[in-house]
Amino acid sequence: MNYDDVGEGASSPPQLAETEVVQGGGMTSPPLHHKESPVFAADRGAFWRHLRALGSVVKIEAGSPVLHGYYFTRRDDIRAALLDPVTFMSPPKTFKVTSFGLPLPQVPLSCGTRSEHARFGRVLHPLFSPKSLAPFVPHLRARSATLIDTVAATGQCDATEVADAYACQALLTVCGLPADDAEAALLIRAAVIGDSDGSAELKLFNWLDSGLGAGMRSPQRPAGILWPLVEGSGRDKNFPLNRVEVAAVVLLLFSVAGIEMVSAAICFSLLRLAQDPHMQARLRADQAQIPAFVEEMLRLETPGPAIPRVTTREVSIGGVTIPADSVVWLALESAGRENGGDEIATAGDGKILRQRHWAFGSGIHRCLGMHLARIEMVEFLTEWLSRIPQVELQPGFTPTIRHLPTSVTHLGSLILRWQVP
Repeated sequence: MNYDDVGEGASSPPQLAETEVVQGGGMTSPPLHHKESPVFAADRGAFWRHLRALGSVVKIEAGSPVLHGYYFTRRDDIRAALLDPVTFMSPPKTFKVTSFGLPLPQVPLSCGTRSEHARFGRVLHPLFSPKSLAPFVPHLRARSATLIDTVAATGQCDATEVADAYACQALLTVCGLPADDAEAALLIRAAVIGDSDGSAELKLFNWLDSGLGAGMRSPQRPAGILWPLVEGSGRDKNFPLNRVEVAAVVLLLFSVAGIEMVSAAICFSLLRLAQDPHMQARLRADQAQIPAFVEEMLRLETPGPAIPRVTTREVSIGGVTIPADSVVWLALESAGRENGGDEIATAGDGKILRQRHWAFGSGIHRCLGMHLARIEMVEFLTEWLSRIPQVELQPGFTPTIRHLPTSVTHLGSLILRWQVP
């Protein structure tokens, strides 16, 4: 089954689809999937509130057939499904690139059992731990500063371009690959957007293979978290992952998992700051609150608002019987908003409160790069607030969202302006 997105989000105010008209302050049923819903594009909180009001399980039958399925809207049901990969299986995913005549699997996303996933986790989790990532923090901060300085004197920019460039360079830096390689950025962008025949994926795969191979042969290669992975698969016959699996992990990291979510989260954070001058001032005055702000933005503007699962047996949730082999959508963003509310939570003294969220999922498929994503966001926003004065949206500009083939909800553009000293 194909879970690719079905086009661009609508601008606000939206032209509502025939099946999703507004009456009496809310939508009438049946709703559309969030990727097609102009209500979601205009007001994410309103979309999830309406779905929760319809029930803990909402069947989506309108719109594109490839997006039909059952939304889980409540936190407890979503959390239980995330922790039960046997009943709620992550659908098998493959690249268009082939290996020995077969599509290359998107591992570990496609691992269906705890034992299979644990085999990858034993190798990968230490590489992406806070301890392993700590030495790269100064480099990520410097990357942020350099990119932001390129636009600081202009008084305006499309922030999506800056965020996209930073997320790409940050991942290359952490992996020990040339971060300023213009060809790499183009190849990654082409692979993320996707192509019909896999040629973009193959070009990126070949570039990564060449770069990692050259690094392995160089005694002066820069530090990078991927070197133990590549070296282990090539030299240790007892290494838990074979070369094909390592190649799949690396391609997944660059084409699906490692860039778009960070870029999207940064852009939604900058949009929130542009719309809230008081929050801008608060974070400039107390940068120690930036990590809490990041967590709240991940909760409220989750880059992957809902993720697909497939039932392996008939289940009953909230009085709704869901047949085996049905697609269910776990609404991670709805789970975070259900108890935490639809606004950034603050204490009486104005301090930002960290509310629990599920932006990185949970269970065996919890996001491998969650620590890296947090570090990247905090370093970028810290440098932005240090180097760019008070920002606002360009007059006349209306942000619109788009849904990428990686299932990430992103801003199509974000035109900001500020006064140049």
